[in-house]
Amino acid sequence: MVGKILEIVSEKNVEYIHLEYIDNVGITRSRLIPSAQLEKVFKKGVSFSKATLGFNSFDEYIPNSLHGVHDGDFFCIPDPSTFMIYPHRKNTARMLTHLVTVDGDPWEGCSRTVLKNVIKEAETLLGGTIYVGFEQEAYLLKEHDGTLSPADNSNCFSTNGIDIQEDFIHSFITSLNAAGIEVVQLSSEYGPGQLEINLNYSDAMTACDHQITFMQLFKQVANSKGFVGTLIPKPFEQLPGSGLHIHLSLLDQNGENLFLDSIDPRGMGLSQKAYHFLGGILKHGNALLSLSAPSVNSYKRLQPGTFAPAHLCYGLGNRSALIRVIEDEKNKRIEFRGADGTSNPYLLIASMLSAAMDGIRHKIDPGEPINKDAATLTMEEMDELNASLLPRSLGESLSYLSTNQVIRDGLGYTIWREYLSLKESEWIKYCKHVSPWELLTLSKMF
Repeated sequence: MVGKILEIVSEKNVEYIHLEYIDNVGITRSRLIPSAQLEKVFKKGVSFSKATLGFNSFDEYIPNSLHGVHDGDFFCIPDPSTFMIYPHRKNTARMLTHLVTVDGDPWEGCSRTVLKNVIKEAETLLGGTIYVGFEQEAYLLKEHDGTLSPADNSNCFSTNGIDIQEDFIHSFITSLNAAGIEVVQLSSEYGPGQLEINLNYSDAMTACDHQITFMQLFKQVANSKGFVGTLIPKPFEQLPGSGLHIHLSLLDQNGENLFLDSIDPRGMGLSQKAYHFLGGILKHGNALLSLSAPSVNSYKRLQPGTFAPAHLCYGLGNRSALIRVIEDEKNKRIEFRGADGTSNPYLLIASMLSAAMDGIRHKIDPGEPINKDAATLTMEEMDELNASLLPRSLGESLSYLSTNQVIRDGLGYTIWREYLSLKESEWIKYCKHVSPWELLTLSKMF
């Protein structure tokens, strides 16, 4: 496959190539190489200081990082299966990479390698192939005098919202198609200037690669059209937030759905394997939230009484629950609704599968489904139904992650420990911040 990529680079007159990796907090880092260097780079990779993984989302190097300036380098080896030519840039391509040591061995700090290993373990245990589909919500914004506002005033699911942004939408879908990513559907979402894009399902690794490409292209194409594209979970207090819905399914080698059981006594159409799978995710749901909703802003979206989940429970078609069981009998699957676009998809899916495997191994029953809006449940009803509120802040979810052995083992100590340190540094920074709202409100009272 390497030879084929070298041929394409020559035939298509590709002059420059971005070599990219995703750090622990979900930011894409890269080096740009001239195409003449590509053959050599396929063999040896490009180097980065390990200390680069000690930077949080604010690009601040944290004082207690596992990776110091004295720790040497890791090397990025291009994955030819991720090669794409940018349709909106001049003679430029990109590839995602695996991170290796100076000796060429897989490095424990590589999130793609961690996911690869977890997928292999999970599919062996489950006896099938795991498929993942991402649905991302995002806003198109316009900037005026330093202030950002929605790019239009369209209504939820309106034709008008799609028509207004036709130029951007067509260019964006064309770019995704050029990257080999199939769009199932696109709609104008709840908020003005907000879109939801459904990508076709793929095997778990390919789906995560496609999600990374999606995140990059949404912002790049928006910028080329004079917009700001953002996946921020809650960009405006008074407007709906943007979530990332993750669909999970399991098929055997013959394409049979291993999550489907038409005689399910609970009436959900789920197999026992599916119940144990989602039982594991629910058991570890509070810790998983630190990876699915990893920014301080994430928790402004996860509010009771909205279309975003705020309760640790599941239900058939229930959008107020953390896990929604899809009603479609032909394509029975589960949907995790507690994620957003600030997450690292590799670490998130690796953690979810680690939790699911715990459910399979220990036959964890998820309890009874919730068949009403979870926001209307009283405390007594939540106790009876084994439901609870999800963590209300990043700090709270991190406290669950810090004691979760299953996710720690799934991610490996290096990534688990560094991720905790990075996100705790962001939480501490947020806790120290005094907002204009606080100053204005409290100064009137005290």
